[in-house]
Amino acid sequence: LLLLVVLAPALAAQDRLSELDAFVGRGMREWRIPGLAIAVVRNDSVVFVKGYGVRSVDAADRVDTRTRFGMMSTTKAVTALAVAMLVDEGKLSWDDPVTKHLPWFRLSQPWVTEAITLRDLLTHRTGLGNADLLWTRGDLSSREILERVRFLDLAYSPRSSFIYQNVMYHAAGEVVAAASGMSWAQFVESRIFAPLGMTRSTATLAATQALRDPNTSAAHWLFGTENRRIDEVPVDPVAAAGSAWSTAEDAARWLRFLLDSGRVNGRRLVSESAYRELFAPQTVVPAAQFYPSIALTQPRWMTYGLGWFQQDYRGRNVQMHTGSISGRTAIVGLVHSERLGVVVFANRDHEEFRHALLWQVIDLW
Repeated sequence: LLLLVVLAPALAAQDRLSELDAFVGRGMREWRIPGLAIAVVRNDSVVFVKGYGVRSVDAADRVDTRTRFGMMSTTKAVTALAVAMLVDEGKLSWDDPVTKHLPWFRLSQPWVTEAITLRDLLTHRTGLGNADLLWTRGDLSSREILERVRFLDLAYSPRSSFIYQNVMYHAAGEVVAAASGMSWAQFVESRIFAPLGMTRSTATLAATQALRDPNTSAAHWLFGTENRRIDEVPVDPVAAAGSAWSTAEDAARWLRFLLDSGRVNGRRLVSESAYRELFAPQTVVPAAQFYPSIALTQPRWMTYGLGWFQQDYRGRNVQMHTGSISGRTAIVGLVHSERLGVVVFANRDHEEFRHALLWQVIDLW
């Protein structure tokens, strides 16, 4: 009897792992995903980390836990953390006017320019509508992108609503650079990735490509029933919004850090108060601006923190964010009350199996 009592938890844990492994394999086939990597962290332990499929349909090289993938907009949480660290150092305040650090920054109306704060940049509530064409067109420098927002009409009164914004996160990255004396990319790599031991993570596509590492996934698009490799779409012009790259192994270190209140090996990179601010609800998100998966998860509330979408699920607070660009997808989710985190990277465009995986992991654990 004693033997059965001791073995029962181990068997249950193995059942969860086997079920998740089978679920991923089935989803890979049904969603026609070339390659995928996943990591699950529970109670400061990496309980599952694995690569599936191939890096590119043009070769047979398999995805493993060290294969590089784009983080895309899950980078926004990294940017928010960089701001939090500088708040701790007294170089920034969450509610500093943006013009205090970027005197040349302008929006279309002077009163809005004066009123907009760093917190507004990080919560998608500046009043600016979607401005992605400024960077996806590919012919403007990072500075020119921000200088041209002054020519865009506001879509709503600031702080009265929410429209997802990549360009304003880019502005937050420029504030990080101005306050720290180093570029956003340098800050992220030296002040965040290095202390966490994320040795295979980089801040930009350019930095990733410069490594010429063969263990790097390729972007794919599904043409009819056939996956084809496509060119990478650089997010580097608005780097702080989504340009970072990582691996399943490194992302597991990121999850452990986030679930341990901003500590690594017992040492704080960010104060407890600043850490808590990152995950505090900052603004309500309308259903139309949230993920379509709410039709299935049926949350009672939906908010945005600082780099995190938030909702309730089965009585628990879930912090999450996706990342998307042509040929790539990602998702990161945290359930602090369970000390549970999951990250998924994939190399095909907008495959929403990532959402199914997030909720499956939460259900299983």
